[in-house]
Amino acid sequence: MNRRTRSALKAVSKGPGRVAKPRAVRRSKRLEQQVRRGVTAGNDQYHIYQLPSPESDTPFKLDDEESVGDEPPRKGGRVSDREAPARTVEALAHDEKYEPVAYWVTHDSWPPKFAEQDPKMSDPLAKKRSRSTSYTQSVKDGENPPAHSRRHEEKMEEAGLVMADNPAGINEACRRLCEDLLSAEPSIAEGTFLEKKRLAKVLDRVRYRNEARIVRDVTPVLVPSAELLHIDGFPGLEHATEAMNALWEGISTLCGPMPKPDLVIGISPSAFTTEEKEKLKMHHTSHCPNRFPESMYYPFLVCEVKCSDKPIKEAERQAMHSASIAANAIIQLYKKVSRAHELDRKLLTISVAHDNSTVMVFGHFAHVTGDRVTFFRHRIYETNFGANLAYAIAATHDTGDWRRAYKVAMGIYEHVFPKHLARIKSAVSQLRDRALDSFTSQLGLDSGEEGTSQDSGVFKKPSHPSTSRLQQENDKLLLLLRQQQEQQKQQMVMMERQMAQQKEEQKQQMAQQKEEQKQQMEMMERQMAQQKQQMAQQKEIIELLKQSRTT
Repeated sequence: MNRRTRSALKAVSKGPGRVAKPRAVRRSKRLEQQVRRGVTAGNDQYHIYQLPSPESDTPFKLDDEESVGDEPPRKGGRVSDREAPARTVEALAHDEKYEPVAYWVTHDSWPPKFAEQDPKMSDPLAKKRSRSTSYTQSVKDGENPPAHSRRHEEKMEEAGLVMADNPAGINEACRRLCEDLLSAEPSIAEGTFLEKKRLAKVLDRVRYRNEARIVRDVTPVLVPSAELLHIDGFPGLEHATEAMNALWEGISTLCGPMPKPDLVIGISPSAFTTEEKEKLKMHHTSHCPNRFPESMYYPFLVCEVKCSDKPIKEAERQAMHSASIAANAIIQLYKKVSRAHELDRKLLTISVAHDNSTVMVFGHFAHVTGDRVTFFRHRIYETNFGANLAYAIAATHDTGDWRRAYKVAMGIYEHVFPKHLARIKSAVSQLRDRALDSFTSQLGLDSGEEGTSQDSGVFKKPSHPSTSRLQQENDKLLLLLRQQQEQQKQQMVMMERQMAQQKEEQKQQMAQQKEEQKQQMEMMERQMAQQKQQMAQQKEIIELLKQSRTT
C-alpha cells in the first residue's frame, strides 16, 4: 500500500461525513487515467458514486441522477484535481489496493480481512461510541437514576451510603464531641459577621439568586474561611487549606458522578515532611486517594450549597457522597497499616448543607466489619437561621441562635481538625515500615491491594493495569534503594566513629608508651648517677688506701 492510498484510507476512516476529502485519491494520476479510459470508452457498466467537492457537506449521490460519461470533454485533455470525475465503486472493488475503501462506502464498515489486519479499523465509529462512559451518559441511557434524586439516594444506600440519621451508630466519645461542638462558645473573629439588619437585607437579596451568590454572601457567615482565619491570627489553622468548586478528578467515586463541592477544607502540604509526602505519593491511587485537588490532603469538612430553585435535600446527598469518599480515604490509609478497626464508629469527616435560609451540619462515620464498610451520618445541628435572624431583629433580647452555625464551624476548627491531623500523621508514620516488610511479596504477584469490598462491587478495587503495577514496583524499588543508601550512610558514620576511636586509642597508646619510655630514661639516669657515686666512692677508698700505705 503506497503513501497516497494510506492518506485516502486515513481520510475515509474519519467518518461517513468526511468521505469526500481524500485528496490523495483525487490527485492520483493512475485513478485519473482509469476514469478517463472508462469515460471515453463509453462503458455503461461502470456506475459512478459522485463524491461532493471539499466545500460541500452534502452526501454523495448515485449516478442514477447524473452520469459523468455524459459530460463533454474539456479542453487541454487534463482533468484538474477539483474537476476530476469520481472513481467508480466497481472499479475500486476490482482493485485490490482500494478494496477496503469500496467496501466501507457500500457497507459502512471495513471488510473482514482488513479488520483482521487492524482490529482498530473494524468500526470507524467504535471509538466515538465508546467514549461516552460518564455518569451523565449512563443516566441518559437509563442505566442510572438522575444524580442526587430520590432514586439516586436508594442507589447510594445499596452502595453502602446510608443517609438515615443513626445517632446510635456513633461511639460515645464522638457523640460527646458532637454535643460539645453544639454547645461551644468560641470567640467570633471581628469583621466576620455583618450587622443584623444588614445581613437580613443580604439574605433577602440572594433569595432568588443562583448558588454562586449564596456561596459568596452566605457561606462565610455559616462556614468561615480557614485560611482567612489563619491570616487574621486564629491559632491552629496554619496547616489547613481549602478549595472552592474544584472537581475531584482522578478519584474513584462510591456512587454517582464525580464530586465537585462548593467548599472543602483539608490538610495543607505544609503539615507533612518531605519524607512523609514521598510516602503519600507512593501510596496514592484513585481507589485509595490521599491527595485531592488544590494540593489538599484528606479533607475533613465539606460544604454543599443550593439556591431556592433546588431542594436542599440535593445538597445533603452531594455532601454525603463527598464526605464518604473523604472518610473512605482515611479508612484505606489505616488499612495499609492494619489499623482500620480503630476507626470503627468514629467521627471521620463533617459536612454542611445550606441554602439562603437553612443550614444542616452532619458528622460522618463508618461501620467497619472485616472487609465491609458502611457509611452513616449523625445530625449535629439544623436550623432556619433566616427565621432566627428575623426573630432576633424583632425581639428585644438577642439569643444569638442565628450565629450558632458559625460557632459550630469554629468548634470544628478548634477541636476536630487537630485530632484529624494527628490521626493522619500517626498512620503515615507507619507506611514506610509496612512497605518494606511486604516489599518482597508485593514486588511480583501481589494483586491484593487494600480496599473496601462491598458485595455490590462499588467499593472493590479493580486490579491495576500493567503500567500502574510497574510504576508501583519502581516506586518500591526506589524506596528500597533509598533505604540502602541510608544504611550505607549509617555504616559510613559508624566506620568514621570507629576510625576516630581507633585514632584516639592509638594516641593514648603512644602517649602511654612515651610516658613509659620517659620513666625508663629517668630510671636509667638515676642508675647511672648511682653508679657514678659508687665509682667516686671507690676512688676515694682507693686514694685513702694509697695514702695509708705510704704512711
